[in-house]
Amino acid sequence: LSGRVANLVPVDEIKKVTDAVTSYTQTVGIYPESLKKQLRDQLPIYGAQRLTSLGYACNVTSASPQDAIEPVRRMCKWIFEEECDPDQVFPLWRS
Repeated sequence: LSGRVANLVPVDEIKKVTDAVTSYTQTVGIYPESLKKQLRDQLPIYGAQRLTSLGYACNVTSASPQDAIEPVRRMCKWIFEEECDPDQVFPLWRS
């Protein structure tokens, strides 16, 4: 699973968010949290699997359906929504 790529796609309108999501999209960081609630039913149709708070894509819990070798992702479509509060989940960008 090397060679990961991060695409930062700023959009002017919420309706344009889906233009940047394909079947190769795994994780989408979203801010603010209220926007995530608006997009969580629409983004998986375009390919997104994991919706998380912006800045927390690397904070993966072991409770999610991930086997690290991809077969599960290819056999079924898990949709996983995370909400990360900086007061409860330590941000990786702070030392």
